[in-house]
Amino acid sequence: MIEGILNRAIYGQMLAELATHFDQTNYYYFDLTFNETVIRHQSRAKFTSFTSHEMAKWWLTDDRLGFADEKLITSEMTKKTILAMLMAEILAK
Repeated sequence: MIEGILNRAIYGQMLAELATHFDQTNYYYFDLTFNETVIRHQSRAKFTSFTSHEMAKWWLTDDRLGFADEKLITSEMTKKTILAMLMAEILAK
């Protein structure tokens, strides 16, 4: 699993090439506002690793990777809903 604010212009090609080495790949985009992203980051165990000011430097609105099967995770989805979606898709393949 690779997770983070991954700028498409910088990481898109590398991720596409990396995907060719695996039988199963799933792509998800957290379609959240910057403020919601900061709130969720603050709930993580490693939230002190970087600040919201640093995150703002990386942030790009709607910077999807562009994979055909990329799925959106929205602010309306609970952690339980997100986990259920991920597990269902991983186990279905």
